[in-house]
Amino acid sequence: MLFCSTTQQIALQLAERLYQQVAVQGIATWNSESFELEEFQVTALLSYVKVELPQAFQQLQEHAHGLYDEIGDVEEYVHTLRYAEE
Repeated sequence: MLFCSTTQQIALQLAERLYQQVAVQGIATWNSESFELEEFQVTALLSYVKVELPQAFQQLQEHAHGLYDEIGDVEEYVHTLRYAEE
């Protein structure tokens, strides 16, 4: 669990969506050794539409202008990123 700081205006907008998934934009501080997020300041509430993982990666691929063209199986790729031995 991560507690985030924000403005009162954004907090009131978020309160209307309590117990719902939301998309936010902000400023993060993370540990470069463990890759863990340490702090997050929410600067904007974004629109959010839940999609399945393959569709999310498809959208990312379309916006990445060819950077992900080599990825054939999205779920296998994510599994490898998460569980591959170093």
